[in-house]
Amino acid sequence: MKRLRDFLRGRRARKVSWRPSPQPTSDAIALGGRRFVQLTESTVEHDFRMMALLREVGLDRPMRLEDETPADYGGRLLRDLISSDRALDVLGHLLVPEGTSPRDWSVEMAKETAAFLGGLVHPDDKQRIYALTLEFLLGFFQLELDSLRRSPPSSGRTRSRADKKRKRVVKKVVRMGTGRT
Repeated sequence: MKRLRDFLRGRRARKVSWRPSPQPTSDAIALGGRRFVQLTESTVEHDFRMMALLREVGLDRPMRLEDETPADYGGRLLRDLISSDRALDVLGHLLVPEGTSPRDWSVEMAKETAAFLGGLVHPDDKQRIYALTLEFLLGFFQLELDSLRRSPPSSGRTRSRADKKRKRVVKKVVRMGTGRT
């Protein structure tokens, strides 16, 4: 929670990606007496299923609305994820039992992991699950910030070639319709 609050207040938080990092990690997460690691590499099946799952929960285009403050944006992403009833499924796709090869990941494993995480009752485990969910969402914050840094200004001065060509074609059609050439 502190990292999310710091991020929302403009303080620099550790960069977290929603995508697993390509480097293997030995940071095991102990939950309910079992140990899990973040999936660091993924199969094509996993990628496709994760993309479909993100679309289902409404996180396939996590863009901040024009009038939305960073706090509102974060709150909306969290609400969308939780209200989708699929937050545990997302975590089940991101975490695997320690020692599991990426090739061994399966939909059944993700479902089992999600069910296990959903049944945890110890306050420490629950806090860690909440923190993992927020870390996942912080990745979306970072993606949005990166895209805002890369996007051109909205002054209309920068247009793609396709936009310029479309504009010329529209002008030509209008001239033809009015009898002017």
